[in-house]
Amino acid sequence: MKNVTFFHSAFILLLASFTSTLSFTLQANEPQKVSTAQAKELFFYPQKNATAVAKALNHTNVPSQIPAQVNSIAVQRGESVSKGQLLVELDCQNNELSLAYASSVWSTAKVQLSLSQRNLQRAMRLHKNKNIGEAELDNSQVAVEVATLKVAELNVNVKTNKLAVQRCNIYSPYDGIITKRLVSEGDYVATGQTLLSVVQKNSIEIQAQVPVSQLNDLVNGQRYQFINNDISVDITLKNVVEFIETNSQSQIVSFSVAHDSVISGAEGMINWHSPVTFLPAHLLTQRKNQYGIFIVNNKKAKFITVDSAQEGRPFKLSLDDSSQIIIDGRHRVSDGEAVSFVAE
Repeated sequence: MKNVTFFHSAFILLLASFTSTLSFTLQANEPQKVSTAQAKELFFYPQKNATAVAKALNHTNVPSQIPAQVNSIAVQRGESVSKGQLLVELDCQNNELSLAYASSVWSTAKVQLSLSQRNLQRAMRLHKNKNIGEAELDNSQVAVEVATLKVAELNVNVKTNKLAVQRCNIYSPYDGIITKRLVSEGDYVATGQTLLSVVQKNSIEIQAQVPVSQLNDLVNGQRYQFINNDISVDITLKNVVEFIETNSQSQIVSFSVAHDSVISGAEGMINWHSPVTFLPAHLLTQRKNQYGIFIVNNKKAKFITVDSAQEGRPFKLSLDDSSQIIIDGRHRVSDGEAVSFVAE
Protein backbone atom coordinates (compact mmCIF):
# COMPACT_ATOMS: atom_id res chain seq x y z
CA MET A 1 0.00 0.00 0.00
CA LYS A 2 2.85 2.39 0.88
CA ASN A 3 4.52 1.61 -2.47
CA VAL A 4 1.33 2.52 -4.35
CA THR A 5 1.08 5.80 -2.49
CA PHE A 6 4.76 6.56 -3.18
CA PHE A 7 4.42 5.89 -6.92
CA HIS A 8 1.22 7.89 -7.05
CA SER A 9 2.90 10.91 -5.43
CA ALA A 10 5.92 10.64 -7.72
CA PHE A 11 3.67 10.52 -10.76
CA ILE A 12 1.84 13.65 -9.67
CA LEU A 13 5.13 15.53 -9.13
CA LEU A 14 6.45 14.41 -12.50
CA LEU A 15 3.24 15.50 -14.22
CA ALA A 16 3.34 18.90 -12.51
CA SER A 17 6.98 19.41 -13.57
CA PHE A 18 6.20 18.51 -17.18
CA THR A 19 3.20 20.84 -17.22
CA SER A 20 5.34 23.70 -15.85
CA THR A 21 8.10 23.07 -18.41
CA LEU A 22 5.60 22.95 -21.25
CA SER A 23 3.98 26.21 -20.07
CA PHE A 24 7.39 27.93 -19.86
CA THR A 25 8.29 26.68 -23.34
CA LEU A 26 5.01 27.96 -24.77
CA GLN A 27 5.51 31.33 -23.07
CA ALA A 28 9.08 31.51 -24.39
CA ASN A 29 7.84 30.96 -27.92
CA GLU A 30 5.25 33.77 -27.68
CA PRO A 31 6.28 37.07 -29.36
CA GLN A 32 7.38 39.89 -27.06
CA LYS A 33 4.80 42.62 -26.61
CA VAL A 34 6.20 45.97 -27.73
CA SER A 35 4.88 49.38 -28.71
CA THR A 36 6.24 51.23 -31.72
CA ALA A 37 6.12 54.54 -33.52
CA GLN A 38 6.92 55.45 -37.10
CA ALA A 39 10.30 57.09 -37.58
CA LYS A 40 8.74 60.18 -39.17
CA GLU A 41 6.82 60.80 -35.93
CA LEU A 42 10.05 60.76 -33.91
CA PHE A 43 12.39 62.65 -36.23
CA PHE A 44 13.11 66.25 -35.25
CA TYR A 45 15.47 69.04 -36.26
CA PRO A 46 17.60 70.09 -33.27
CA GLN A 47 17.60 73.77 -32.40
CA LYS A 48 20.96 75.46 -31.90
CA ASN A 49 21.89 78.98 -30.84
CA ALA A 50 24.63 81.60 -30.55
CA THR A 51 24.93 85.02 -28.92
CA ALA A 52 23.94 87.97 -31.10
CA VAL A 53 23.32 91.72 -31.08
CA ALA A 54 21.28 94.07 -33.29
CA LYS A 55 23.46 96.76 -34.85
CA ALA A 56 22.69 99.74 -37.07
CA LEU A 57 24.65 99.83 -40.31
CA ASN A 58 25.27 103.56 -39.76
CA HIS A 59 25.80 105.25 -36.40
CA THR A 60 27.33 108.65 -37.07
CA ASN A 61 29.08 111.12 -34.81
CA VAL A 62 28.04 114.42 -36.42
CA PRO A 63 30.96 116.91 -36.21
CA SER A 64 31.33 120.65 -36.62
CA GLN A 65 33.20 121.41 -39.84
CA ILE A 66 34.11 124.94 -38.76
CA PRO A 67 35.23 126.60 -35.51
CA ALA A 68 32.25 128.57 -34.20
CA GLN A 69 29.88 129.19 -31.31
CA VAL A 70 26.71 127.08 -31.05
CA ASN A 71 23.69 129.34 -31.58
CA SER A 72 20.95 126.74 -31.25
CA ILE A 73 20.34 123.00 -31.11
CA ALA A 74 17.08 121.96 -32.79
CA VAL A 75 16.81 118.39 -31.47
CA GLN A 76 16.96 116.45 -28.25
CA ARG A 77 18.33 113.04 -27.36
CA GLY A 78 15.97 110.25 -28.41
CA GLU A 79 14.20 112.41 -30.99
CA SER A 80 13.50 111.00 -34.45
CA VAL A 81 14.86 113.05 -37.33
CA SER A 82 14.48 113.00 -41.10
CA LYS A 83 17.22 113.17 -43.69
CA GLY A 84 18.16 116.83 -44.28
CA GLN A 85 16.51 118.07 -41.08
CA LEU A 86 18.30 120.94 -39.29
CA LEU A 87 20.13 119.70 -36.19
CA VAL A 88 22.46 122.52 -35.08
CA GLU A 89 22.90 126.17 -36.05
CA LEU A 90 26.33 127.73 -35.52
CA ASP A 91 27.19 131.43 -35.34
CA CYS A 92 27.92 132.44 -38.91
CA GLN A 93 28.70 136.18 -38.72
CA ASN A 94 32.44 135.84 -39.34
CA ASN A 95 31.91 133.48 -42.25
CA GLU A 96 29.25 135.69 -43.79
CA LEU A 97 31.56 138.73 -43.55
CA SER A 98 34.39 136.73 -45.09
CA LEU A 99 32.09 135.69 -47.93
CA ALA A 100 30.99 139.26 -48.51
CA TYR A 101 34.60 140.47 -48.65
CA ALA A 102 35.67 137.61 -50.95
CA SER A 103 32.75 138.35 -53.28
CA SER A 104 33.71 142.04 -53.38
CA VAL A 105 37.34 141.32 -54.22
CA TRP A 106 36.25 138.83 -56.87
CA SER A 107 33.95 141.42 -58.45
CA THR A 108 36.81 143.96 -58.54
CA ALA A 109 39.06 141.38 -60.21
CA LYS A 110 36.41 140.69 -62.84
CA VAL A 111 36.22 144.43 -63.61
CA GLN A 112 40.00 144.55 -63.90
CA LEU A 113 39.90 141.56 -66.27
CA SER A 114 37.31 143.28 -68.43
CA LEU A 115 39.50 146.40 -68.60
CA SER A 116 42.59 144.33 -69.50
CA GLN A 117 40.66 142.60 -72.29
CA ARG A 118 39.59 145.98 -73.80
CA ASN A 119 43.17 147.26 -73.57
CA LEU A 120 44.36 144.14 -75.39
CA GLN A 121 41.87 144.68 -78.21
CA ARG A 122 42.99 148.32 -78.54
CA ALA A 123 46.66 147.24 -78.53
CA MET A 124 46.01 144.70 -81.27
CA ARG A 125 44.44 147.38 -83.51
CA LEU A 126 47.33 149.78 -82.86
CA HIS A 127 49.86 147.05 -83.52
CA LYS A 128 48.11 146.20 -86.76
CA ASN A 129 48.46 149.81 -87.83
CA LYS A 130 52.07 149.74 -86.64
CA ASN A 131 51.43 152.42 -84.08
CA ILE A 132 52.93 150.33 -81.24
CA GLY A 133 55.63 147.73 -81.07
CA GLU A 134 55.66 144.05 -80.04
CA ALA A 135 56.60 144.88 -76.45
CA GLU A 136 53.47 146.95 -75.83
CA LEU A 137 51.27 144.21 -77.35
CA ASP A 138 52.94 141.54 -75.21
CA ASN A 139 52.35 143.60 -72.08
CA SER A 140 48.63 143.83 -72.86
CA GLN A 141 48.41 140.06 -73.43
CA VAL A 142 50.22 139.32 -70.17
CA ALA A 143 47.91 141.69 -68.30
CA VAL A 144 44.86 139.75 -69.54
CA GLU A 145 46.39 136.41 -68.55
CA VAL A 146 47.27 137.67 -65.06
CA ALA A 147 43.80 139.15 -64.60
CA THR A 148 42.19 135.87 -65.75
CA LEU A 149 44.21 133.84 -63.23
CA LYS A 150 43.37 136.33 -60.49
CA VAL A 151 39.65 136.01 -61.18
CA ALA A 152 39.88 132.21 -61.07
CA GLU A 153 41.82 132.34 -57.79
CA LEU A 154 39.34 134.68 -56.15
CA ASN A 155 36.44 132.58 -57.44
CA VAL A 156 37.84 129.62 -55.50
CA ASN A 157 38.06 131.84 -52.43
CA VAL A 158 34.39 132.80 -52.84
CA LYS A 159 33.37 129.15 -53.12
CA THR A 160 35.39 128.30 -50.01
CA ASN A 161 33.65 131.02 -48.03
CA LYS A 162 30.24 129.98 -49.36
CA LEU A 163 30.98 126.43 -48.15
CA ALA A 164 31.94 127.79 -44.72
CA VAL A 165 28.62 129.63 -44.53
CA GLN A 166 26.71 126.48 -45.54
CA ARG A 167 28.48 124.60 -42.78
CA CYS A 168 27.04 126.92 -40.18
CA ASN A 169 23.87 124.83 -40.40
CA ILE A 170 24.28 121.12 -39.68
CA TYR A 171 21.71 118.67 -41.06
CA SER A 172 20.87 115.02 -40.45
CA PRO A 173 22.63 112.70 -42.92
CA TYR A 174 19.68 110.25 -42.96
CA ASP A 175 16.45 109.25 -41.24
CA GLY A 176 17.49 108.36 -37.73
CA ILE A 177 17.36 108.86 -33.98
CA ILE A 178 19.50 111.20 -31.90
CA THR A 179 21.43 109.00 -29.46
CA LYS A 180 23.79 111.62 -27.98
CA ARG A 181 23.85 115.39 -27.52
CA LEU A 182 27.38 116.36 -26.61
CA VAL A 183 27.32 120.19 -26.65
CA SER A 184 25.07 122.96 -25.37
CA GLU A 185 23.90 126.23 -26.83
CA GLY A 186 26.59 128.85 -26.31
CA ASP A 187 29.50 126.41 -26.41
CA TYR A 188 32.42 127.21 -28.69
CA VAL A 189 33.33 124.20 -30.80
CA ALA A 190 36.41 123.37 -32.82
CA THR A 191 36.62 121.89 -36.29
CA GLY A 192 35.98 118.14 -36.08
CA GLN A 193 34.39 118.25 -32.62
CA THR A 194 31.40 115.89 -32.26
CA LEU A 195 28.12 117.68 -31.61
CA LEU A 196 25.55 114.88 -31.83
CA SER A 197 25.30 111.16 -32.56
CA VAL A 198 22.67 109.83 -34.94
CA VAL A 199 21.79 106.18 -35.49
CA GLN A 200 20.14 105.35 -38.81
CA LYS A 201 16.63 103.93 -38.85
CA ASN A 202 15.63 100.93 -40.95
CA SER A 203 19.20 99.75 -41.42
CA ILE A 204 19.49 97.17 -38.65
CA GLU A 205 21.33 93.89 -39.06
CA ILE A 206 21.85 91.06 -36.59
CA GLN A 207 25.45 90.11 -35.88
CA ALA A 208 26.17 86.76 -34.23
CA GLN A 209 29.40 85.24 -33.01
CA VAL A 210 29.29 81.61 -34.09
CA PRO A 211 31.88 78.97 -33.07
CA VAL A 212 33.79 77.60 -36.03
CA SER A 213 32.65 74.08 -35.11
CA GLN A 214 29.00 75.11 -35.67
CA LEU A 215 29.47 77.31 -38.72
CA ASN A 216 28.79 74.64 -41.35
CA ASP A 217 25.67 73.56 -39.50
CA LEU A 218 24.53 77.20 -39.35
CA VAL A 219 25.11 77.90 -43.04
CA ASN A 220 23.09 74.82 -43.98
CA GLY A 221 20.49 75.43 -41.28
CA GLN A 222 16.81 76.25 -41.45
CA ARG A 223 14.55 78.96 -40.01
CA TYR A 224 16.84 81.53 -38.43
CA GLN A 225 15.41 83.61 -35.59
CA PHE A 226 16.63 86.39 -33.31
CA ILE A 227 15.43 86.04 -29.72
CA ASN A 228 15.42 89.09 -27.44
CA ASN A 229 13.65 88.55 -24.12
CA ASP A 230 10.17 87.34 -25.17
CA ILE A 231 10.43 88.66 -28.72
CA SER A 232 11.18 86.28 -31.57
CA VAL A 233 11.90 87.68 -35.05
CA ASP A 234 12.60 85.82 -38.28
CA ILE A 235 15.94 86.76 -39.86
CA THR A 236 17.75 85.92 -43.10
CA LEU A 237 21.37 84.82 -43.42
CA LYS A 238 23.30 87.64 -45.08
CA ASN A 239 27.06 87.25 -44.79
CA VAL A 240 29.82 85.27 -43.07
CA VAL A 241 32.94 87.29 -42.24
CA GLU A 242 35.94 85.35 -43.50
CA PHE A 243 37.97 85.92 -40.35
CA ILE A 244 38.34 83.77 -37.24
CA GLU A 245 38.58 85.42 -33.82
CA THR A 246 41.67 83.85 -32.27
CA ASN A 247 40.52 83.90 -28.64
CA SER A 248 37.03 82.55 -29.15
CA GLN A 249 37.62 80.55 -32.36
CA SER A 250 34.45 82.02 -33.79
CA GLN A 251 33.33 83.99 -36.83
CA ILE A 252 30.96 86.93 -37.19
CA VAL A 253 27.81 86.11 -39.15
CA SER A 254 25.36 88.84 -40.17
CA PHE A 255 21.61 88.51 -40.80
CA SER A 256 19.09 90.89 -42.33
CA VAL A 257 15.93 91.66 -40.38
CA ALA A 258 12.62 93.33 -41.19
CA HIS A 259 12.43 97.10 -40.64
CA ASP A 260 11.24 98.30 -37.22
CA SER A 261 11.15 94.77 -35.80
CA VAL A 262 14.31 95.15 -33.67
CA ILE A 263 15.91 98.12 -31.90
CA SER A 264 19.59 98.81 -32.46
CA GLY A 265 21.67 97.62 -29.53
CA ALA A 266 19.31 94.81 -28.51
CA GLU A 267 21.20 91.74 -27.29
CA GLY A 268 19.95 88.20 -27.52
CA MET A 269 20.45 84.88 -29.25
CA ILE A 270 20.05 83.58 -32.77
CA ASN A 271 18.35 80.21 -33.09
CA TRP A 272 18.41 77.90 -36.06
CA HIS A 273 17.37 74.34 -36.81
CA SER A 274 19.78 71.70 -38.03
CA PRO A 275 19.11 70.58 -41.63
CA VAL A 276 19.64 66.94 -40.57
CA THR A 277 16.99 64.93 -38.74
CA PHE A 278 17.79 63.50 -35.31
CA LEU A 279 16.17 60.96 -33.00
CA PRO A 280 15.59 61.43 -29.25
CA ALA A 281 18.31 60.21 -26.88
CA HIS A 282 15.93 58.05 -24.80
CA LEU A 283 15.54 55.59 -27.69
CA LEU A 284 19.14 54.40 -27.38
CA THR A 285 19.66 50.87 -26.10
CA GLN A 286 22.97 49.12 -25.46
CA ARG A 287 23.73 45.65 -26.73
CA LYS A 288 27.22 44.07 -26.66
CA ASN A 289 28.80 47.43 -25.76
CA GLN A 290 27.23 49.14 -28.76
CA TYR A 291 24.54 51.79 -28.79
CA GLY A 292 21.63 51.48 -31.17
CA ILE A 293 17.87 51.20 -31.53
CA PHE A 294 15.41 48.42 -32.22
CA ILE A 295 13.02 48.45 -35.13
CA VAL A 296 10.49 45.88 -36.21
CA ASN A 297 11.42 44.02 -39.39
CA ASN A 298 9.26 41.12 -40.60
CA LYS A 299 7.68 40.81 -37.11
CA LYS A 300 11.10 40.51 -35.50
CA ALA A 301 13.19 42.92 -33.50
CA LYS A 302 16.19 44.22 -35.44
CA PHE A 303 19.03 46.02 -33.67
CA ILE A 304 20.56 48.89 -35.65
CA THR A 305 23.83 50.23 -34.32
CA VAL A 306 24.51 53.97 -34.13
CA ASP A 307 28.27 54.41 -34.23
CA SER A 308 28.28 58.13 -33.44
CA ALA A 309 25.78 57.90 -30.58
CA GLN A 310 26.55 59.28 -27.14
CA GLU A 311 24.47 58.44 -24.11
CA GLY A 312 22.00 61.18 -23.21
CA ARG A 313 22.35 63.06 -26.53
CA PRO A 314 20.11 63.04 -29.64
CA PHE A 315 21.63 61.17 -32.56
CA LYS A 316 21.57 61.04 -36.35
CA LEU A 317 20.40 57.89 -38.10
CA SER A 318 19.29 57.30 -41.68
CA LEU A 319 15.95 55.50 -41.65
CA ASP A 320 12.89 55.31 -43.85
CA ASP A 321 10.07 57.48 -42.52
CA SER A 322 7.84 54.40 -42.29
CA SER A 323 10.26 52.35 -40.16
CA GLN A 324 8.64 51.10 -36.93
CA ILE A 325 10.88 52.01 -34.00
CA ILE A 326 10.34 50.03 -30.79
CA ILE A 327 9.50 52.34 -27.88
CA ASP A 328 8.20 50.31 -24.93
CA GLY A 329 9.82 46.90 -24.59
CA ARG A 330 13.09 47.88 -26.26
CA HIS A 331 15.07 46.89 -23.16
CA ARG A 332 13.53 43.36 -23.09
CA VAL A 333 13.92 42.29 -26.69
CA SER A 334 16.92 40.74 -28.40
CA ASP A 335 18.08 41.01 -31.98
CA GLY A 336 16.04 38.63 -34.15
CA GLU A 337 13.42 37.95 -31.48
CA ALA A 338 9.79 37.69 -32.59
CA VAL A 339 7.62 40.61 -31.46
CA SER A 340 4.03 41.68 -31.65
CA PHE A 341 3.20 45.34 -31.58
CA VAL A 342 0.63 48.01 -31.84
CA ALA A 343 1.78 51.13 -33.71
CA GLU A 344 1.35 54.30 -31.67
